[in-house]
Amino acid sequence: MEKGKDVTVFDDLPESVIIGEILVRLSAQDVLRCRAVRKSWRHETSTKNFLLAHNRRQPSLPIINLFKRTNEGHDCLFNVFNDSSSTTIDHKLCGRTVLRCPNTEFHKEGPDVHAACDGLFILSFGENTRLFYVCNPTTRQLAPLPPLHEHQLPNRRIQIAALYKHQPCGEYRVLYSIWTKNEDEPTSNVDLYVLVVGSNDPRKIGQLPVSLELLKGLRCCWNAPVLHHGNLHWDLMGRYFGDAKKNILVFDIVFETFRWIHPPADKYLWKSLLEMNNVLAMWCSRNWINIDIYIMQDYTCEVWTLTHQINIFELGGSPSLHYTKSRVLKIVMLNERELLIQLSNRIILHCDIDGKFLGKIECDGVEDNCMDITPYHFRENIVPFPFFDMQDDSGNNVMLGGDNDVHIMAIEYIQSFIES
Repeated sequence: MEKGKDVTVFDDLPESVIIGEILVRLSAQDVLRCRAVRKSWRHETSTKNFLLAHNRRQPSLPIINLFKRTNEGHDCLFNVFNDSSSTTIDHKLCGRTVLRCPNTEFHKEGPDVHAACDGLFILSFGENTRLFYVCNPTTRQLAPLPPLHEHQLPNRRIQIAALYKHQPCGEYRVLYSIWTKNEDEPTSNVDLYVLVVGSNDPRKIGQLPVSLELLKGLRCCWNAPVLHHGNLHWDLMGRYFGDAKKNILVFDIVFETFRWIHPPADKYLWKSLLEMNNVLAMWCSRNWINIDIYIMQDYTCEVWTLTHQINIFELGGSPSLHYTKSRVLKIVMLNERELLIQLSNRIILHCDIDGKFLGKIECDGVEDNCMDITPYHFRENIVPFPFFDMQDDSGNNVMLGGDNDVHIMAIEYIQSFIES
C-alpha cells in the first residue's frame, strides 16, 4: 500500500520502540528537536525513566583541552571526539567543544575547571577568592556551591578530590580537602569533607588516609579517580609514594572509608588507571614506548592480568610515523576497544587495543597552539536536577547566599562561555 505524503516509517513502529530504542540513542540536541515533532514524543522524552535511560546510553568521552592563541591571550577549549564515520574502514574522529575557558587580559578571573562527572562540571570564578559552581553545559545551567565559598579564608585553600554519583541514593557528591596554613610554620592542617550537591551542610569525614604529601595527589584536575565497584580509585604514583608497594588509594563512597590496593607490578616507571569494559584497568610502561595494559581480573583478591601490549613505533597499518623524539605521556579509552595516546602537546594517536593504527589528532599550524588530554570525561546529561531550580520568590537561586548580585554576575559571565 502506498504511503501518503505525511506518513513516515515511524508510523509502522510501536511507540514503545520509537521511544525506547530510537530516541533514547540520539544526542541531547536531537532529542530536543524531536520534542517539537509530536506531543507524545515531547511527553515521553520528558519522563524520568527516559531521561535516565538516555544518560546511560550516551558515551563517556575523554576531554581534550585545546589551547588556541588569540589576539587577546588564549582560549582553552574543552573538546570531545567520537567516530564520525559510517563504516568500519574509515575511523575519522569528529570533535566538538563542550566548554570554553578564556584566558585573556580582560578575563583573568576564570573560570577554572576542578572536577567532572556525568556531564556536570565544578567550575570556580574569581581572581583572589574563588567562587565555586556546578555546571551542566548540555542544558546551560549553573548553580553555586556556597559551602565551598564559605570555607575560604586568607590562610585556607580548597582542593577538590572528586565529583561522583552516590549510587545508592542518586545524589552527586563532592569529596574535597581544606588546607589551613599554620601561623609561623611552613605546614598546614588538612581536613576532608563530603558535600552533597544542593546541600549547605558539608560533612567532615574520619582520619586522613595518608600523609599530607600524599594528599597532594588527591586533586581531581591532576589525578581524577576511576569509579568502579562502588569505590573511587586514585593511582598515587612513585612521585607521590616513593618505593611503597601499595599505591592505589580506594575510597568507599558508601561507608566513606579509605584503604589501599596493589597495582599490577612495581617494575614500571609510569602507570595510570583506566576503565575497560566496566573493569578496572591500568596502563604501564618502563620506557614510554612499550605499553602494557592490565585488567583487574579478580577485584576482591586484587588479581591483575596482562591483556594487551602496544609499541607505539610498531602500530599495525600506520603510515610512516616520525616520532623518534616522542614518548607516551597519557592514555585514555575512547570506547571499549579504542585508545587515544598523547605523544606530545601537538600529537595524539588513535589506535585500538590490539595496536592497530586508526588515525591521529594534530594541532593546526599555529606554533603556540597545543593540546592536552585532561583527566575528565564528558557524558551528555539532560536529567533535571533540583539544585539548578532552587529559587526564591524573586527568582534568585536559594543556594546563592550573601551578595546575590556578585553571584549572578559570575553566573552570567561563565554562561557566556558555554558553547551553544
